[in-house]
Amino acid sequence: MKIVKRKSVLWKFWFLLWPGADPNHTLIAFGDHVFIPGDSIREDLVIHEAVHLEQQRHSYIFAVFWYIWYTLSPKFRLEKELEAYGEQIIFILDGANRKGRKSIKENNTINKMIEEVSVLMSGGMYGNVGSKEEIVLKLKKYIEENDRNFNKLS
Repeated sequence: MKIVKRKSVLWKFWFLLWPGADPNHTLIAFGDHVFIPGDSIREDLVIHEAVHLEQQRHSYIFAVFWYIWYTLSPKFRLEKELEAYGEQIIFILDGANRKGRKSIKENNTINKMIEEVSVLMSGGMYGNVGSKEEIVLKLKKYIEENDRNFNKLS
């Protein structure tokens, strides 16, 4: 994975399709590159974008087809973002676990994070891929099924 500190050629195309996206904070994963609008990227966002690169098989050709499906299919878009955000949240949880947090239920931060992600995904930034409530349930399910270190989310 190569992190590129400049806007991709895809930037204008992206914002035509997703007018709700914030050009100052939107990252674009394409093939084996992650294009960022600034000088740095948080570690949890690297994880999120790395998931998209894996989904694209680190291939520029496959990435073109991935973006076509991502654009045309809300179901595909929802599935891919649930996986990326799920892994991002699991990464954050793992860090909290190393700092001594005992259980997800004891930490409202995770539920707040899930709420924030569900608002983003149910809005214009992701083309209204589902209702906020549906996304909360699916994201919690993803985390519960993929993170063996934590109790069930409340």
